[in-house]
Amino acid sequence: MKKLFFSAVALVAFSSVSMANTIEIDEKKVMDDPKTDFCSNVAADVMISVDPGCNLPDATYNAMYQDALNLCLKNTTLIKH
Repeated sequence: MKKLFFSAVALVAFSSVSMANTIEIDEKKVMDDPKTDFCSNVAADVMISVDPGCNLPDATYNAMYQDALNLCLKNTTLIKH
């Protein structure tokens, strides 16, 4: 019984200590930029056009998406009205 009581006290004590130095991180939404929204859609369209039967690894698909996104961002200028 003493071990159970000690374990419960230790659990409460250490859990409060672990929460003492927590900080809140503000998240920024990357998709607020119209150019990024447009290029994200373009890169998604490129990925949809890839033949699913070629069974590429996930890392390759991710690299292809990132390359398409970066290429679009580099070469796109949106006109603001």
